[in-house]
Amino acid sequence: MNPTNQRQFQRVNLNAPISILCNNQPDIIARSFDFSENGVYVILEEDQSSHLNIGNIVRIQFQGLNYTPPVMTAEVVRKDRLGCGLLLLDTYQDGQLIENTIQ
Repeated sequence: MNPTNQRQFQRVNLNAPISILCNNQPDIIARSFDFSENGVYVILEEDQSSHLNIGNIVRIQFQGLNYTPPVMTAEVVRKDRLGCGLLLLDTYQDGQLIENTIQ
Protein backbone atom coordinates (compact mmCIF):
# COMPACT_ATOMS: atom_id res chain seq x y z
CA MET A 1 0.00 0.00 0.00
CA ASN A 2 1.26 3.45 -0.90
CA PRO A 3 2.20 5.33 2.35
CA THR A 4 0.32 8.44 1.16
CA ASN A 5 -2.83 6.42 0.47
CA GLN A 6 -3.96 4.60 3.59
CA ARG A 7 -7.15 3.26 2.03
CA GLN A 8 -7.84 -0.44 2.41
CA PHE A 9 -10.09 -0.66 -0.68
CA GLN A 10 -9.80 0.95 -4.09
CA ARG A 11 -12.24 3.80 -4.72
CA VAL A 12 -14.30 4.15 -7.87
CA ASN A 13 -15.73 7.47 -9.04
CA LEU A 14 -19.50 7.17 -8.97
CA ASN A 15 -21.64 10.23 -9.51
CA ALA A 16 -25.13 8.92 -8.76
CA PRO A 17 -28.07 10.09 -6.69
CA ILE A 18 -28.19 8.48 -3.26
CA SER A 19 -31.02 8.52 -0.73
CA ILE A 20 -29.97 8.87 2.93
CA LEU A 21 -32.39 8.21 5.79
CA CYS A 22 -31.23 9.41 9.21
CA ASN A 23 -33.34 9.08 12.38
CA ASN A 24 -36.79 10.56 11.80
CA GLN A 25 -35.56 13.18 9.32
CA PRO A 26 -36.94 13.39 5.78
CA ASP A 27 -34.88 11.50 3.20
CA ILE A 28 -31.82 13.40 2.02
CA ILE A 29 -31.19 13.07 -1.70
CA ALA A 30 -27.49 13.70 -2.27
CA ARG A 31 -24.91 12.70 -4.88
CA SER A 32 -22.20 10.14 -4.40
CA PHE A 33 -18.67 11.18 -5.27
CA ASP A 34 -16.89 7.87 -4.91
CA PHE A 35 -17.60 4.38 -3.69
CA SER A 36 -15.50 1.52 -2.36
CA GLU A 37 -16.09 -1.92 -0.94
CA ASN A 38 -16.55 -0.50 2.55
CA GLY A 39 -17.68 3.09 2.11
CA VAL A 40 -19.05 5.95 0.10
CA TYR A 41 -18.36 9.69 0.07
CA VAL A 42 -21.42 11.86 -0.60
CA ILE A 43 -21.65 15.49 -1.66
CA LEU A 44 -24.17 17.42 0.46
CA GLU A 45 -25.83 20.80 0.24
CA GLU A 46 -25.17 23.01 3.27
CA ASP A 47 -28.68 22.55 4.69
CA GLN A 48 -28.42 18.75 4.29
CA SER A 49 -25.13 18.54 6.18
CA SER A 50 -26.71 19.78 9.42
CA HIS A 51 -28.85 16.61 9.62
CA LEU A 52 -25.82 14.29 9.66
CA ASN A 53 -23.31 14.08 12.49
CA ILE A 54 -20.29 11.85 13.02
CA GLY A 55 -21.49 8.65 14.63
CA ASN A 56 -24.99 8.75 13.11
CA ILE A 57 -26.20 5.43 11.74
CA VAL A 58 -28.06 5.90 8.46
CA ARG A 59 -29.70 3.82 5.75
CA ILE A 60 -28.60 4.54 2.19
CA GLN A 61 -29.71 3.45 -1.26
CA PHE A 62 -28.39 4.50 -4.64
CA GLN A 63 -31.06 5.89 -6.95
CA GLY A 64 -31.45 6.25 -10.71
CA LEU A 65 -29.70 2.99 -11.63
CA ASN A 66 -31.01 0.42 -14.08
CA TYR A 67 -31.77 -2.02 -11.23
CA THR A 68 -33.04 -1.78 -7.67
CA PRO A 69 -29.94 -1.55 -5.46
CA PRO A 70 -29.90 -2.81 -1.88
CA VAL A 71 -30.55 -0.64 1.13
CA MET A 72 -27.35 -0.45 3.16
CA THR A 73 -26.68 0.60 6.74
CA ALA A 74 -23.78 3.02 7.18
CA GLU A 75 -22.12 5.17 9.82
CA VAL A 76 -21.11 8.79 9.30
CA VAL A 77 -17.37 8.68 10.00
CA ARG A 78 -16.15 11.94 8.47
CA LYS A 79 -17.57 15.36 7.60
CA ASP A 80 -16.01 18.24 5.72
CA ARG A 81 -17.24 21.33 3.94
CA LEU A 82 -18.29 19.38 0.82
CA GLY A 83 -19.99 16.35 2.30
CA CYS A 84 -19.43 13.27 4.43
CA GLY A 85 -17.80 9.88 4.42
CA LEU A 86 -19.95 6.85 5.24
CA LEU A 87 -18.62 3.49 6.42
CA LEU A 88 -20.80 0.63 5.19
CA LEU A 89 -21.84 -1.52 8.14
CA ASP A 90 -23.89 -4.10 6.32
CA THR A 91 -24.76 -4.82 2.75
CA TYR A 92 -26.56 -7.59 0.94
CA GLN A 93 -24.71 -9.59 -1.68
CA ASP A 94 -26.17 -12.68 -3.36
CA GLY A 95 -28.84 -12.80 -0.66
CA GLN A 96 -26.33 -12.97 2.19
CA LEU A 97 -25.77 -10.37 4.86
CA ILE A 98 -22.13 -9.29 5.19
CA GLU A 99 -21.29 -7.28 8.31
CA ASN A 100 -18.21 -5.11 8.83
CA THR A 101 -17.03 -4.63 12.38
CA ILE A 102 -15.99 -1.19 13.53
CA GLN A 103 -12.63 -1.11 15.26
